[in-house]
Parts: sequence; structure tokens; C-alpha cells
Amino acid sequence: MVAGWIAETEAVEQMRLDQAITKVPRRLTEEEIAAMATKLGDLRNYSTAPIRRTRLVRASSSAYV
Repeated sequence: MVAGWIAETEAVEQMRLDQAITKVPRRLTEEEIAAMATKLGDLRNYSTAPIRRTRLVRASSSAYV
């Protein structure tokens, strides 16, 4: 009876550990970072003007975005 409870508890904990390990994000390789940088291009080419806030009117309230 105790042995079955121990086995079940260990199995549950192993599942939790396995799930936690798979949630850890992996690090990007140098090649992946270089590809992202190339795809983004030169950020100096983009406008540096501030984004204008526009008013959104909702049925129950209003907000600025």
C-alpha cells in the first residue's frame, strides 16, 4: 500500500519536472540572431517620429491608445 503511494507520488513529481523543463526557453544560436538582425534591417531607416495617440470610443468607456 505504501509502496504504491510512493510510486504514484514519484510519477506525479516526475511529470511536473518534465513539464517544467520543457517550459524553459532555449537560447538562440548566433546564426538565428544574425538572421533576425538581417531580416530587421537597419533600424535607422525607420521614422523616429512619436506615435500619435488616437482616441478609441467604446460602448461603455473611452480610452487613449
